[in-house]
Amino acid sequence: MAKSENYVYPVRNFRFLNGVKKIIISLFFTFLCYGVIQPISLLDWKKQENANFIIYYRHVIPESFISTLLSLSSVYYEIITDGIGYTYYNKHWIGDERCKIFLYKDKADFVNTGGGSYYSGGNADLINKVIRFYATSEELTKSVLPHEIAHLIFRDAVGLRLASWYVPLWLDEGVAQYFEDEIAKKSRNQILQSLVRTNRLMSWNDLMEGDAYSIAFYTQAASMIEFLIKKGGIEQFAMFCNKLKNGNYLDESVRFAYSGLGYSKAQDIYTDWVKSIKKKNIKKN
Repeated sequence: MAKSENYVYPVRNFRFLNGVKKIIISLFFTFLCYGVIQPISLLDWKKQENANFIIYYRHVIPESFISTLLSLSSVYYEIITDGIGYTYYNKHWIGDERCKIFLYKDKADFVNTGGGSYYSGGNADLINKVIRFYATSEELTKSVLPHEIAHLIFRDAVGLRLASWYVPLWLDEGVAQYFEDEIAKKSRNQILQSLVRTNRLMSWNDLMEGDAYSIAFYTQAASMIEFLIKKGGIEQFAMFCNKLKNGNYLDESVRFAYSGLGYSKAQDIYTDWVKSIKKKNIKKN
């Protein structure tokens, strides 16, 4: 292995994984990609696999790195399915339904061979249940891996409809951000405080439009998911997802799952969330 190759091993200290429901959010997001190109042939790819994942790799990447990454993928899988109340799908990411991870050597390999974006640490192909990222990414194990796994699990939970009136971008990305590491949570909270102090929170309409290049957008989306799961509980969030999967519109699904909280439409979540974070900001000041 060339000395310049710097593989960032998955952290063996799962301190931030304790408490499934308290794993939260990252600012340093990776963008979701819906139509990545499949490899033409797998003949030149090595692989390691377990019950839920198959990792494909080609270059001289340490076997120990692959093994630990594979184990950590399963840890995140359990945490995320439990965290959104969707443990039913533990039965389905098996056999031919397992998630396939393609691990590229570095960013150049990811972009040139894997068709990835230069500005992204990874991507997820929702239809084919495929994740792509590169081995030398510093954010691989703390952010990219859980983020992309969360995208796939969430879409299992709500279905693959991409129309914004069913599943808006803030909901999709908010869930993916929710399962990133604790360091990102601290950064997000700092940015939220700044947005509140300077009166720069995105409006509901702007949030629904989904500005994929706005830090404020991803910060607010993650915070709203955290707020909703903590206030309503995991069981209600699972009920909400199930209503979406059954073909109900966003507002209908919110009304069914969260009428007990007084929410009759999705915007009510936003309104309640704004009140909550402004109240927290006043207390801190």
